[in-house]
Amino acid sequence: MLLGILLGTIALGLLIALIVDVTHQEQHPAPQAPAPLVDGQVEDQIAASESPNPGVFHDLTRTELLSLQKYLYSDKASDLNLVS
Repeated sequence: MLLGILLGTIALGLLIALIVDVTHQEQHPAPQAPAPLVDGQVEDQIAASESPNPGVFHDLTRTELLSLQKYLYSDKASDLNLVS
């Protein structure tokens, strides 16, 4: 009897965790993968739309953003452990 209650409680907890996870994924979709490198050039896929909550790099120009992205993918930034 006690074992049945315990297993039922665990099953209910797992079901609630699954529902919360699914609704969280619907509300916050996974970010897209970064732009791949093509012949050493970064593809031109940086969106120019305004964010409701601007980040630290909000005032950077498109050229500065591309330079930053190239640096993060370069060998110089390999010790940052950002690219797997």
